[in-house]
Formats: sequence, C-alpha cells, structure tokens
Amino acid sequence: MQADERQTITLLLQGDEATYERVYKQYFQSLYAYAYSIIEDDMQAEEIVQQLFLKIWEKKENIHIETSLQAYLYKSVYFQSLNYIKHLKVRNEHQKHTVFQMKQSPAEQAGQQLDLKLLESRFRKALSDLPEQCRTVFQLSRFEELKYREIAGRLGISEKTVEHHMGKALRVLRTKLAEFLVSILLLLSQFKELFR
Repeated sequence: MQADERQTITLLLQGDEATYERVYKQYFQSLYAYAYSIIEDDMQAEEIVQQLFLKIWEKKENIHIETSLQAYLYKSVYFQSLNYIKHLKVRNEHQKHTVFQMKQSPAEQAGQQLDLKLLESRFRKALSDLPEQCRTVFQLSRFEELKYREIAGRLGISEKTVEHHMGKALRVLRTKLAEFLVSILLLLSQFKELFR
C-alpha cells in the first residue's frame, strides 16, 4: 500500500471531513454500479453504498483497513449485497409460507397445531430424559448457540467431552423423535424461543 493511500485511510478513520467527502465523491458512483450489478435494485444499491459510508463515519474507531481502501470498500459492498439477497430469499420464503397458511382450512391448521403440540411435548420429554450434563451441553449448543470451546469453558470440561455429550444427545433425540425428524429440522429454530 502506498504512503499517500495509507495517509488517506488514517485521515478518513480520524474523522477528517475533507478526506471523507473526497473518498465519498471518488468512490460512490463506482460502488453504486457494483452493488447494482449484484442486486439489480436501484434504490437498494444506493442504500447499501450510503450505509457503508455512514458506517465508516459513525464507527471509524472500530474499523481497521489492512488492504487498500478500494479493496475494503468493494469487499464491504459485495458482502452487504449478498446479505441483502439472503434477506430477500428469507422474506420471500416467509411470504410463501404465510400465503400457504392462509389457504389452509381451519381443520388443517388445527391438525398442524396438534402435531406441533405433540412434537413439542415429545421433544421436551426426550430432552428431560437426557442425563443432566448431556442435556445442558445440548441446550447451550442449540439454544444459546455457543461453540464447543465456549461450552467447555463454561462447564469446566474438555471439548472432547462436549463433543461426546452432543453426539449422545443427538443419537438419543434422533431415536426418540424419529417419526418427527423432518418436522424437527424445520421447527428447531422455533424451539429456541421456548427455552429462553
């Protein structure tokens, strides 16, 4: 990286308004075009680039640019564009699911509610049947989304022991809930809320 670019990055991250404005004017159009080429949404492409520059201004103390400024900006726009596409997919799936739910008859909805209640009841029972430490490891991993290393640290056990408990918990739950396996995979994220 050249000395003048390092100086620009330093001034930018120190909050120098003239440098910020110069960088904004220099890169805005090309970053906008890049975002648009990925997401093909005019307003959202502009929003992504504006949010990037807002983040640089508001969180400058926490930003570390190790690459060239251009590489940093383009990489940021790329990842924000991908996040936007993921968000769209999730939103579209949710809308499809909502439309599907609305088209179902009350009897079908009631049947699904009964299935869900039965699944929840069996899941809670299977979970409570696990040995205490095995259950604790499973809950920390699946409901609190801790990594094995974090669980090991919290419980004062080795990562291998955490792996062993997780393997055991998954085997037991898989056996006891075999008839619900597909439903469990789809609904496990909803159960996180039940155990918080």
